[in-house]
Amino acid sequence: MDEDRRVRFFVSPMFFLASILWGFYRHDLLPDLSKAQPSGNWVASIVGIVLGASIAVFALGFLIGTVTYILLRLLALAFYARGKGSGCHEVAVGGRTIDRIIDILGAKTICKRNQQLFIAVTFDHETLSKNSKGIHKWLMRRWNAFSIGSTSVVGLLLSLLIGRIAVRTNLRSEWIWPALAMCVFFGVSAFFAWRDTMRMIEFQADRHWPSRQED
Repeated sequence: MDEDRRVRFFVSPMFFLASILWGFYRHDLLPDLSKAQPSGNWVASIVGIVLGASIAVFALGFLIGTVTYILLRLLALAFYARGKGSGCHEVAVGGRTIDRIIDILGAKTICKRNQQLFIAVTFDHETLSKNSKGIHKWLMRRWNAFSIGSTSVVGLLLSLLIGRIAVRTNLRSEWIWPALAMCVFFGVSAFFAWRDTMRMIEFQADRHWPSRQED
């Protein structure tokens, strides 16, 4: 797995766990480790805990990422059902941009709305990655920023949901408000990163690229 995906899988679980620990601390649910007696083979115990925690964090990151993707995809499908968008949150550009990209790619078929994702991905990973690697990498960085921001929001909200189930009473404001404040910051950052990505694709499509029909 590439470095960018590893970062995505580890950032949101960290915020999730940090929120859970903070909330449990404020509700006096954390065990008193000062009274714990060390076992004879404490080195093996520590190694086991570290390995187990690493696997748990990775799995949790994959889970949070999956939940985030499904929620965003469902939101995009809701807009698609109303005649807006492409049905996928990964692409939201104008019809003129799609027509321009089709011309650049030299596609001979008429584009359907549900094909916009494949058209934009082909343009990015083929035309831009081959002829403008710097722009392609910039788009990847901005998309990673969007992914990290959106998954962090979902991770924090999930921590409050699980906390509500564990505590079985109303959560204290010292837990809720910091988590929600971070959700706002991460959400705004993710929105700007997503918008920058879409606008850059539109700008790049307006540049002069020799179409395959000209080759």
